[in-house]
Amino acid sequence: LDKIARHDSDTKLIWETPQEEVRRKWLSTPIPVTEIPDKDKSIPVRRFVVRQTEKIRPIDNHKRSGINDATTIYSKLQLPSLDHFVEIARRMRRKTEEELAIVKIDHENAYKQLPLIPGHRKFPIIVARNPGGGVLYGAFPNQLMFGSVSAVQHYNVISRIISTLCVKVFRIPLVGYFDDYAGIVKNTIRKGALETIKFVNRIFGFQTKESKDVMSQRAKFLGLIVSLTPPWKIVVPEEKR
Repeated sequence: LDKIARHDSDTKLIWETPQEEVRRKWLSTPIPVTEIPDKDKSIPVRRFVVRQTEKIRPIDNHKRSGINDATTIYSKLQLPSLDHFVEIARRMRRKTEEELAIVKIDHENAYKQLPLIPGHRKFPIIVARNPGGGVLYGAFPNQLMFGSVSAVQHYNVISRIISTLCVKVFRIPLVGYFDDYAGIVKNTIRKGALETIKFVNRIFGFQTKESKDVMSQRAKFLGLIVSLTPPWKIVVPEEKR
C-alpha cells in the first residue's frame, strides 16, 4: 500500500477528490485501510489526477493494480470517427436540399452514472493518503471508475444501444462517442430531434448537461469544429494548432 499511495506533489489534491464522490454516493465513506474488514481479499487501487483544460480529472489506476489484466474483452470496441460523422452529412445532403443542423448532447458525469454490480464493489479499494497525518484511507466504489477497462467497454455498449435506437426507431442519424452524442438532421426539426435524443437517454436513466446542448450548423465534435454552412468545413480549434 505504501508503494501504491506514496507521497507526491498531488497528495492534497488526490485526497480532496473523493469528498464530492462520497457526497454523491459514488464512493463509500473512506476509513483507514487498517480498519477495512477482509482487506486482504480486496485490491488497493492508487488514485492520481490529470489536469485537463477545463477541469482536474481523478483517475484510478486499475492497470497498475492488475484489475485491468483480469478483464477479458471478447469483442474489440469500435468507436465512430469524424469520417463517420462527415459521411452522415454527405448522405443527408444527397437526400435533401434543405439546410442541415447538428444536434449534440453530453452526458453528465459519464461513467459515474453506471453502477457496479453490488457483489463486485468489495474487490477494488480506492486508496488515498490523508496529507494531514499521512494515514492511508480506503473507499469502495459504487459506480464505474475512470481507469477501468471494463468501464470503457460497458459505457460504450450503452452508447451504441442509445445511438442505434435513435437511428432505427426515430430515424435520427446519430453517433455516440463515450458521453458525446452528435447527429445531423434537417434544420427545421432540430429542436424536436434534440428533445427525442434526450428522451431516449432518460429512458435509460441518464442525465445530460443542458449547458452543452447544441442545435446549430456549427459545432465541435471529436475535438474539431464541423461547419455545415456552405461551403462545408472542418476547422482545427485555435488551442490545437
